[in-house]
Amino acid sequence: MIVSLVDPINHSVNYGLIEGDLKNEFSSFTAKFEAEDCKVGLSVVYVKLNEDVAPPQSLFDEGIQRIKLIKIGAYLAQA
Repeated sequence: MIVSLVDPINHSVNYGLIEGDLKNEFSSFTAKFEAEDCKVGLSVVYVKLNEDVAPPQSLFDEGIQRIKLIKIGAYLAQA
């Protein structure tokens, strides 16, 4: 995953898929962290290569852990 967009006005960061293991399961994959007041949202949009691919639950869980660990909401709210 690579940072594809940093939007200091809307307090958001987008990540996109360019290579790696995710390319074997998803044709497209983007994740967005967005801060508003004291809340941080995580949205993920993906397209599976086929019906057998499971939803990326571990990536959702990792995103939530990152929000908690680095206090991304406080960082984005200051930007």
